[in-house]
Amino acid sequence: MKRTFLGNSPGSTVIDASAALAVCKPRRGAKRESATNRGFSLLELMTVVSIALVTMAIASPIMMNAISSGKVRGKMTEFSGLVQACRSSAVHLNQTKHLKLKQSGGAWVAFVDDPGSTLTTPTMTMPQAWLPRNMQKVAPPTSTPTPLDSTIMWDDGLGATPLSDDKLCFNSRGIPCTCPLTPSAACTGITNGYAYYFTLTSQPGGTRWAALGISPAGRIKTFFWDGGAWTN
Repeated sequence: MKRTFLGNSPGSTVIDASAALAVCKPRRGAKRESATNRGFSLLELMTVVSIALVTMAIASPIMMNAISSGKVRGKMTEFSGLVQACRSSAVHLNQTKHLKLKQSGGAWVAFVDDPGSTLTTPTMTMPQAWLPRNMQKVAPPTSTPTPLDSTIMWDDGLGATPLSDDKLCFNSRGIPCTCPLTPSAACTGITNGYAYYFTLTSQPGGTRWAALGISPAGRIKTFFWDGGAWTN
């Protein structure tokens, strides 16, 4: 340890040079701690918030579009299942069953009933599927979307126009036919099949179109308009 004497007299002050150096030298740890705990500046926070807002603005329409598409597909799957239930019921009971589509309280409902029945709203025990109020059964389109035909629906090359009225029944063999007056009356098969159209309005990207087709053999298939063509 080096010591320095100030003055030549015995009473002169003694200074410890290494201790003085330690007092004058800044602490490295203190500087590092100050930089670490200083937080974010206002500019940095504004930058992060701006990036988050831009990301939300881009992602929000895409998310809403996906939700809308999922809603349409979910309801069409439910409706398709009801049509299959009607067909299975006819085969199981060995009698004709009527697939009805009616409007009740501003909403469309599909349900399974007997031919000749005058019910316009299903009872609690009937198989049924309700559509949301902004999803409506509509008449076949004339131009856009392209109206479905037998070639688009089941690729038979004939291009026949399917029926779309409320007279669809399934006979005891599960074949779609025009409804008779009673469940036990003969119900001969049809040749062009059926197609029902639906629109979902008030959605991002405009009105969405969907359709359900039933082939002359009883094959059930859903379709969705992508803006240029019908897809599955």
